[in-house]
Amino acid sequence: MARVDNSDGLSPCSAIVGSAADGRRELFDGMDTMRERVMRRAKVVEYERGDTICGPGSGTLALRYMSSGTASVLLPTPGGGEVLMGAVFKGMTVNISEMISGVNTHIFRATTKCIIYELYSEEFLEQCKDPQFLRWCMWIMSRNIMFLSEFSSVRGIRNADLRLMEFLRVMAFLQTGSRPTGSFCVDWALSQQLLAELVNVSRPYLNERISRLQAEGVLKITGNSFEVIVRGN
Repeated sequence: MARVDNSDGLSPCSAIVGSAADGRRELFDGMDTMRERVMRRAKVVEYERGDTICGPGSGTLALRYMSSGTASVLLPTPGGGEVLMGAVFKGMTVNISEMISGVNTHIFRATTKCIIYELYSEEFLEQCKDPQFLRWCMWIMSRNIMFLSEFSSVRGIRNADLRLMEFLRVMAFLQTGSRPTGSFCVDWALSQQLLAELVNVSRPYLNERISRLQAEGVLKITGNSFEVIVRGN
């Protein structure tokens, strides 16, 4: 077992935690550089709103980086329907698990015009020879799992006002990398119609609730910035 340097007088527990944090930082150093390398080797593809980017058992297998736009993640049901599982936003990388399993399992559908960098199977397998690339894939998958888990939990909230506020909190987590516990701001440069679809309410109802929350002083909108105000902060 590696020894933990405790020369700074930390308690054993604090020293171990600090060592682990340093190890994580070292393990995941250079992730932005890796993303740029992937983008240089990928093909740029444009999708219009409503286009199916990939579907279960069909479509081209590819690791995909969202350069712009938003897509919904849907799960097909046995009866031929679809269930919304989450969303993919600008800056996210997806389909790594599909590249590993060799089959598409979800439907990715563009909800706005999207520009996507696609890294296909042959190049993906070539990149897998690099341990740094594999660490980058692990880092991306862990972030996506956390985000989709949070998003799915929010979709299950019955109260629409709370569902909206918690969705904005999840978006803040996606944009900053940490889940806010008090008041926070989140940028939403997309349409309120898309926001309504993701929160699972009608556009008129969303407008009504936003107006009510603003009047109550718990939500402030300035341009594309949504500020959620937690009383007592």
